[in-house]
Amino acid sequence: MDTTRRIQSLRAEGLRRLNRGEFERAEKVFKKLVRIDSSPISRNNLAMSRFQQGDPAGALRILKSNLEAGAPNPFAHALAAQALAVLGQGKDAEEHLNRAVSDFEIGVRIMMSEGLPIAEPWCEYTVLIERAAGDLGHHHLVLDLYHKWKEYHVNPENQFLAGVASFNLGQFSKAVFFWKGSVQPGWEFVSLYAIVAEAAELGIVKRFPVEYRVPDMRAIRGYEINDLGELAQKGWFRMLALGIVFGDVDAGEERPFADKIKSVIRYGGDWGQDLARGILLADGVGKELKMAAAEVLINLGIYEEGEPIKAILNGKKVRLVIQTPRIIEGRDEALEELVGKARSLRDAGKIDEAIEELQPLIAEAICYPPAMLTLANLLRMKDRLDEAEDLLTMLVDITPDQPVVLLNLAGLYLQRGDIDRVKQCVEQLECYELTDEINDMSRLIKKQID
Repeated sequence: MDTTRRIQSLRAEGLRRLNRGEFERAEKVFKKLVRIDSSPISRNNLAMSRFQQGDPAGALRILKSNLEAGAPNPFAHALAAQALAVLGQGKDAEEHLNRAVSDFEIGVRIMMSEGLPIAEPWCEYTVLIERAAGDLGHHHLVLDLYHKWKEYHVNPENQFLAGVASFNLGQFSKAVFFWKGSVQPGWEFVSLYAIVAEAAELGIVKRFPVEYRVPDMRAIRGYEINDLGELAQKGWFRMLALGIVFGDVDAGEERPFADKIKSVIRYGGDWGQDLARGILLADGVGKELKMAAAEVLINLGIYEEGEPIKAILNGKKVRLVIQTPRIIEGRDEALEELVGKARSLRDAGKIDEAIEELQPLIAEAICYPPAMLTLANLLRMKDRLDEAEDLLTMLVDITPDQPVVLLNLAGLYLQRGDIDRVKQCVEQLECYELTDEINDMSRLIKKQID
């Protein structure tokens, strides 16, 4: 193989490794390349492979000859700016950023003056320069460069970075615009970023810094559950995690989201606590999520159990009280008498009075399953379905061997018109040995949804 073909082959392989995140292998390839090709491009790529392995000083050593040369080299100066920023040498980093911008525009003018199209590799440098500006905290500059160089963009990362800049500036609607506009094959993750920006616009999520990097999903694989505290401090991880769980809410799956959001809050440190408070005070967020947020704040020791917690629910200021219920197992004669009285009032058509007999048990955090089941069905008779659902889902958890609870929950979902959840309940009922009465009721529900 002649030298030219060898150079082309090594460069292609090195770039392929670099794009796959195989930085050590990419470095080995580029080292071979530099031995036979002294061009600035080969040295730039070798420096990038070092930088991506967490060695900014090593990258700068490799770039030295490129940085000292007089020829325009926006790649080298942008990468140097990033490396110097990591090393805390802000003044020098700023100088190289300015040089990268200047060199890019000089190159454009030279190509235009010669009647040449702007080479695609040169256009790619816009990404690295905008990334460097972002790393130095120049969010406005990232947006300025995005708009100034828009005609040269050949990579969706430019639009992604503009979204990051907008989010970091608190311009959430702009971030949504940029991120939704950059969704394409291979870039589906930006839809998760857009979901979080929409939540931030509503005040549910408090702003946090997001890195000017495309998240590498492969980087998550090496983490264990004990590393969640570290991961939760990274902007890209918060974006992905919150995007996934808020996406569940958009799909109507609030209960699974409540379980997921607990982990995000628990491991999120101060930011996680701010997220919990945002959920509590945001209008348009359901009770299930607010209760989950309040529960974690209690577990973290921010509030005491039974202490009223400020929240907004259905547009109204309320105070949520979380108490662990005392479950009464077996038969309790005094409570049976109370249940009997409530049923008598129900049979007499006095539904409100029947509810008033049993509701004090909730205030006292007493869970006597027959009483809660009766109260749930009384609430259903008054179309207070959310309250009834809370009781029935609690009973499903604490009395999993009682299919009658599942049957009543199916009836509630049928009453609400939530056919999918009715079907789920009926399918679960098929796993039980049912009495003739419950079996007949289950068949009746099936007929109504077929």
